[in-house]
Amino acid sequence: MSEISSEEVRESGLTLRALVIGIVLLIVFNTYGMIAGGLATTEIMVSTVTGVPTLFLMFILLIVSSTFLRKRGFSASELLVIFTILGSSFFVDSIHYGFSGILYSKLWSPHAESIRSLQPSFWFPNVAEMTPMLMGGAAVPWDAWVVPLAFWLLYSLSIVSFNLFFALIYSHRIINVERLPFPLASAYIHVIDEPRKPFMERTGIKLLLVGLIIGFIFQSTYDLLPSVIPGFPDIWPRDFIGLRALDLGPVFNPGGIYGNQLLFIPLTGMPSMIATFFLIPSSVVGTALLVQVIAFNILPLIQVRMGIQTAISQFGLYSVVPFVFNQVGTAFEPTGIQLQVIGTYGFVVGVGLVYILLSGRTLADSFMSAVKGGKTGPFSSRLLWLGFIGSLAIYFALNLLSAVPVQAALVFALMTLLIMHVGVRIAGEAFGLITGALEGMRSNFQSTGFQAIGGEAARGTPQLYSTMALGFANQYFPAQIPWSTMMSIRLCEMTKKKTKWSSVVIAAMASFIISNIVAFIIYIWGAYTWGFEAKWTGMVPGVTEVDDYISRLLTPGLPQYSGTAEMRVWPELIVGILIAAVVTVMKFQFTWFPIHPMGLILGSTVGWGVVFWFSALIAFILRILVLRIGGAELYEKKGVPLAIGVMIGSGICVFIWALVLIAQTLG
Repeated sequence: MSEISSEEVRESGLTLRALVIGIVLLIVFNTYGMIAGGLATTEIMVSTVTGVPTLFLMFILLIVSSTFLRKRGFSASELLVIFTILGSSFFVDSIHYGFSGILYSKLWSPHAESIRSLQPSFWFPNVAEMTPMLMGGAAVPWDAWVVPLAFWLLYSLSIVSFNLFFALIYSHRIINVERLPFPLASAYIHVIDEPRKPFMERTGIKLLLVGLIIGFIFQSTYDLLPSVIPGFPDIWPRDFIGLRALDLGPVFNPGGIYGNQLLFIPLTGMPSMIATFFLIPSSVVGTALLVQVIAFNILPLIQVRMGIQTAISQFGLYSVVPFVFNQVGTAFEPTGIQLQVIGTYGFVVGVGLVYILLSGRTLADSFMSAVKGGKTGPFSSRLLWLGFIGSLAIYFALNLLSAVPVQAALVFALMTLLIMHVGVRIAGEAFGLITGALEGMRSNFQSTGFQAIGGEAARGTPQLYSTMALGFANQYFPAQIPWSTMMSIRLCEMTKKKTKWSSVVIAAMASFIISNIVAFIIYIWGAYTWGFEAKWTGMVPGVTEVDDYISRLLTPGLPQYSGTAEMRVWPELIVGILIAAVVTVMKFQFTWFPIHPMGLILGSTVGWGVVFWFSALIAFILRILVLRIGGAELYEKKGVPLAIGVMIGSGICVFIWALVLIAQTLG
């Protein structure tokens, strides 16, 4: 295994002062995310105050802190360690979907009485000690939470650890062989590295400030101004179900004559979304848009014309309803194509599996290097493989302790590795839209787990319940830390004085452990203080999905995969894997091949149709025009700073709105 330049000639950056400042900023950043998310009143608000704009709030925090710290002698390597600590924080989505739903099923789900006997006793305190979490106004019985918190902290740490160690095994290939660019790193490097010019004299800084103003003004018209200025008009149009969107269905598809096509133009969060997609390679966005046209416009028309799917807009149901029905049409009509399985399951598995197989030589060489006591890149091969195997063993032990059968734990481990690998590549080539791209995997885990332990024969057993519950917990933990760590490693190669890879890896793991503890403590404290059914409502949107799988768990004959007959999972899954495999191999072998695997995944998701596609289309057109008119120079010197400024301005606006939201909720 070839090595990068010796770690000994690189800067460490892992100083006590960098760790202390990074951890302080991390606690502030994480506390804001948890409280803002917890006090949000809708799921859209939760994703707004904790989602993509939060990345640029972190960017602002980094600009301010780096400018201040550089004057006090901090090196670029120390600033990179601080950035890594911030970037590896434990996001609210992880605790929301991986923990809230399981707690809900015990505490106040309609099925709680039936489910409590199936749930391991060490997952949560007894019901009497948890009941005050519903309405708040109570002290936290921390002694009752010691064992449950120890389990969930260790469980999340084991999942992240075996995924991170696996990512590090092929990190040399990703960074120095394939040289994935990690577009977000291009924005951060200008803040982290030693500046060659004063701040106001740097290339593009004036355009960045212009973009900041534009982003702030446009973003403020969504929620900030209407919330602080009485009578301020809601200038963004809404459809018949209240979403900010233009619904062209009644105009272009009266009576459903053109099937269940996507005729819904989403308008939420457009400034930051357009700027984000402007920075993503055209091949990725173009592929996503092509997949969208085929899957969301052409196929539904064909299915309706063939009589295998009903055009539900003939009943006056427009907006996103025909689109969602097209995605999971087999919920009511088993003859329809299960596009959600093909895209959000088959494409993800196919791309991840093929990339891992194509990296087989790298993995084999690293393992042999571990046997011989050699190195994988700058790391000890033996340490990487012992860390991977050891954390995987802990993961299996905790699953078995929770009554999850070994075959289900094995399936979940393999699936999380595939998801993590895809997540790293999405971050490496498509900016880091991990959550949106892998959103549909929540339900897919349920179906996989159900089938892995025997299906109908396992109804009503603790084994089935634990498998289904931890299926939710598995989806959100794995990808965040590996992809943010790999981006930090990319930054190690971009600083003028290169930084040790080991420094950012240690910083990332320390950050995850600390932010994990902080997040769980704030989550529990917030529930006892404000109550899930009073003000701490931002932690419970989406938990009805848990109720859905619980009802399926308890009702014989219902499929575990919501929205489809169980038998329909496998044909579509195989089709999705085969399509993704062909595209991935072609792109891997021929760089000129126009279809990009990451675009295949992004363009097939529900989130793409409901949130991203229109902003992505505008960004795609703008990017093509800029490159055609002025080439790479105009794009990099003018377009990129302007786009980054728009994202920062949107982030500032969302942060201020979150503070207003918190004040109004508590007031």
